[in-house]
Amino acid sequence: MSYSELEAVNFLLSHVGAAPVANLNVDLPDIVSAQLRLNEASIWVQKKGWWFNRLIRQVYEPDGSDEVVLPDNTLKVIGQWPQFVIEREGKAYNPYEDSYEWDINLCLDIILLLEWDALPPSAQDAIMYRAAVNMIIHELEDSNKAQLIQGDAQESYVLLKQEDLQVRQRSVFTTPAFQRLMYRVRPYKRYNLRNPTFPGGGF
Repeated sequence: MSYSELEAVNFLLSHVGAAPVANLNVDLPDIVSAQLRLNEASIWVQKKGWWFNRLIRQVYEPDGSDEVVLPDNTLKVIGQWPQFVIEREGKAYNPYEDSYEWDINLCLDIILLLEWDALPPSAQDAIMYRAAVNMIIHELEDSNKAQLIQGDAQESYVLLKQEDLQVRQRSVFTTPAFQRLMYRVRPYKRYNLRNPTFPGGGF
């Protein structure tokens, strides 16, 4: 089950004893704080890089200024070819030459910061519970109350990691390279199986 950002904010407000709101277009301290904690938790969770926010082997060309502009919501570059690249000021930066200029195309793996509505429910859960813990600590300064939902926060993060592993395994097993590899592997011999098309009936 996915949640709207409004539902997520009200979830945080409920943990600090604040009244729920009907919309987010209200400039109240509790709402501003809840949105801040939600954003902090979202960055913390997403920066690890998951199946849903990772771009794999994307090719970027230099623009007219010989610079490679990265997506606005880039968190970090985790893979690069043919040269080492980091993200700086929204562009591909070469730290070895202290330069933003490129004369080649870059093939990059990038982790993106997605908007709330683009996140899967498992990621939303992990973000909401982490934000709730931080909300209680910052707003109520009540570490005991924060500890009460710390277990839920940890469990939701574990579930997110399990889902990520499952998705990655399915992706690996369905790649052409893996299928070609499995095609070349002889199946395990099973006992008591006979094949009448082979001499002697064996495999």
